[in-house]
Amino acid sequence: MTIVYSEAHNDEIAREGNRVLTFFGILLSNVGSFGITLFWVMGAIHLWQTNGGQINLLGLEGLSLVLFWALPLVVVVSLAAWLLYLAKLDLPALALAAAPIGLTVLYYLWLVLLRHP
Repeated sequence: MTIVYSEAHNDEIAREGNRVLTFFGILLSNVGSFGITLFWVMGAIHLWQTNGGQINLLGLEGLSLVLFWALPLVVVVSLAAWLLYLAKLDLPALALAAAPIGLTVLYYLWLVLLRHP
């Protein structure tokens, strides 16, 4: 008795392995997003109270302030990555899940390098 493995069978196994990696990629991206949100909450409290913290020294106003308050919305929208995962759209799901982390890095670089107070 011989066992014959077809290309289709190997492709199916590879796809299932990629789905597992996608699952953990989305999970770790969500954990990172909520970690950033924890520090965002601390900064938001300082902004509300105007009580210390370097965030008050940044002088956020206009677009920079709007982008600061947009982070929770971006994090909540990134949770839709799980719906894309269930629809078997792995690459868009990973991109959406990682969006808060990437956008936070871009926002920081914009604040530090490009914005003129």
